Amino acid sequence: MVTIYDIAKLANVSTMTVSRVINQKKNVSKETREKVEQAIQELNYVPNTIAQSLQANRMKTLALLVTDITNPFFTQMTRGAEDEANKQGYQLLLCNTDENIAKEKSYILALLGKRIDGVMLVPSGDESLDSISSLRQAGVPFTLLDRNIRGIECSHVTGDSKEGTRQLVQHLIDQGHRRIAMIHAPLNISTSRERNEAYKATLRANGLSVDKRLIVESHYHLSKQSNTWSFLQMEPAERPTAVVAANNFIADQLLKTLADHDLTISEDIAVACFDELLLPSYIEPFLTTVSQPPYAMGQRAVECILEQIKDPEAVQQEQFKPTLHVRRSTNEWRGAPLA
Repeated sequence: MVTIYDIAKLANVSTMTVSRVINQKKNVSKETREKVEQAIQELNYVPNTIAQSLQANRMKTLALLVTDITNPFFTQMTRGAEDEANKQGYQLLLCNTDENIAKEKSYILALLGKRIDGVMLVPSGDESLDSISSLRQAGVPFTLLDRNIRGIECSHVTGDSKEGTRQLVQHLIDQGHRRIAMIHAPLNISTSRERNEAYKATLRANGLSVDKRLIVESHYHLSKQSNTWSFLQMEPAERPTAVVAANNFIADQLLKTLADHDLTISEDIAVACFDELLLPSYIEPFLTTVSQPPYAMGQRAVECILEQIKDPEAVQQEQFKPTLHVRRSTNEWRGAPLA
């Protein structure tokens, strides 16, 4: 069966553009509209009216798959999705995949047997493409949340990982740091890949070289992390004066490891991280972070799914802007700013 993804590929446009043409939206140029209409004719595309006719038999149930419900970021995201789903008269099923592709596939197969109305998925990695293919073949509306997957264009609700990382690294450079380390997760995860790329790009934009010894791969999931950071074994003159952690759980492990090495946060080494730790107010120092609005992201994901249920051809893509919070973990460094 021909889908809007086939049309988008032939016309060399986004699926959102195809959706706009099919639904006769005005914000499409004449040239683009003609390309899409020609692709529709060539492929003999017929809108999926069958899927629309099944709306009356919906179960009023949505599913949300997150990679680690113990992470405060995903906890808040889940709450946002649940509140919005209930507001719209839907129930929400929660599945925790533990950053595990096999577990994710198992959940998807189980959900396909429950006549689920729509699925919101935080993919475990690029390998989640198989899970998405299963949903697409079954005609189940889905929206990616927080992360994207290589090789697929679809509805998604994400944060701006590149801009958030750029803000963190630029702040550290402005504080005088020149040897800045990065601890990222596996690069088959889009957010990790984007944050690592932005880290390197920001260094280069400021005339600083990228030292591969200061880039370490860890994991977003606490159970899969290591407390062996190779850059801590360097001679003091080569050791980084600041570290960027790609997420809050990596930052949590980093703080413990630095304490084990008798290094004082902010004075001996600055620490900044992506997403909030949500530590109790009495813990010092407060971490400099870039935050995203997980509750609002969860809400928006539900809105995207419901729009797809009403219109199977709808493609919604939204990116939330990050906010930089400068705190004590980067503001009391003993080193003098370099010229």
